[in-house]
Amino acid sequence: MHIVDAIIHKVAKQKDTRGHSSTTITPRTESLTIDEHLTQLVQEILKLYARLSPGYGALGQDPVDHPFSTFLREYTEDKSIGFIEFTAKTNRRIASAMQGHQFTTTSYPSFIRYNNQGRDWILIAVLKLKDQVSVDDETLDLSSARVFAIQDLREAARIDVQKWHQDDQPYLSFIKRGAGGDSSSEYFRTAMACLDYTDSKYHTTLALGALRQYCKEREYTPEQTI
Repeated sequence: MHIVDAIIHKVAKQKDTRGHSSTTITPRTESLTIDEHLTQLVQEILKLYARLSPGYGALGQDPVDHPFSTFLREYTEDKSIGFIEFTAKTNRRIASAMQGHQFTTTSYPSFIRYNNQGRDWILIAVLKLKDQVSVDDETLDLSSARVFAIQDLREAARIDVQKWHQDDQPYLSFIKRGAGGDSSSEYFRTAMACLDYTDSKYHTTLALGALRQYCKEREYTPEQTI
């Protein structure tokens, strides 16, 4: 894996609030330094992402209803905006979507562009902080620390840039595991203009069932079925 660019923004929001004044954005204006800390963070996110069996969807293309697609095109195709502006626009879109859901809380939308196995990827993950007790390795004194709760990651999406350019579906995948079910991560899919959301496991099971029924009706032998 080779990280091309990365950045983290902040969207502050108290639980049980909603409306235009419920969020406050703190943008970062420079890319993160690509070092061992960033590499470890990205690797942990991707490892969890793979385990969660993401579902798949497509990006809406309407420039009014689905501005994220416009941002993505401006950044990766037209190259009329850079990485920082692309992430800032998307972060504002995420913050706006959070305003409509009272249970969303302070988040750190993270944007990573990386190459892996010859593919160009953009990963967007909404991270949360948690308080944790740490120990000084020399004095053995305890202290508090705030760290990203990677294992509690609830909203993330990944785009295969080349497949998106070619409209070769599926090019967009999502994870969703909100405590309140599907609705708790709905704001994120709204911000990302995800349409035709599907669950890969469900549709794989459905397709296999249809194939088995097809073979049964035609009285295929086991060899023919395989």
